[in-house]
Amino acid sequence: MSITLSISWNDLSSIMNHLKPFTTAGGNPIYQGINFRVHSDGRLLASALNGHCVSSLLYRCLTAPENYVEFTILPFHVPKASKRATQVTLTVTKDTVHFIFCMPDGNFAIDMRKLDGDYMNIGHVLPNTLEEPAAGTFVSPKYLINAATAALNADKVVELRIYEHKKSPGTLTISTGNCVNMILPITPTAGANTDGAFRAVKELSTP
Repeated sequence: MSITLSISWNDLSSIMNHLKPFTTAGGNPIYQGINFRVHSDGRLLASALNGHCVSSLLYRCLTAPENYVEFTILPFHVPKASKRATQVTLTVTKDTVHFIFCMPDGNFAIDMRKLDGDYMNIGHVLPNTLEEPAAGTFVSPKYLINAATAALNADKVVELRIYEHKKSPGTLTISTGNCVNMILPITPTAGANTDGAFRAVKELSTP
């Protein structure tokens, strides 16, 4: 049984170029590769793991698979796309992923062997010695993804600020430079510090 989907040629190139540096050299062979998780609604999450450093990219398929599919392959060089060549079709079989690069004057293919083993649950990557966070919150995944996309487009340092109010849901701001890219409503977790009328309980800056 095989599963077929298609993605943007440029998106595939971006996945390989950005995630290859995060793959692990040596050790378990599966972590030398890039993990793809593709949902039937068209969401494609590509991830690479290097020690405790995880990098993930989220894209939308041009053509979604009928069923969820997951596979891990070694990174490879993606040829530069021309203006007339914009799509890559993937056929996922039991042992192989066939990449068909669609071009007006003829297609060409690259076959990649699927790496054996189960890719690690990202939550298990964190060391057991980490203390519980001082404060926690719930955020809508859809809102957070939109906010992260807006921040990434700015190509600057991303700053997250979480505010809590004792009588209403809190607020999460995601900013780049002097520009606030997104303001999100949040619900504090049980036991979170809500002293003060409107107080920042945690600030985090990430490169």
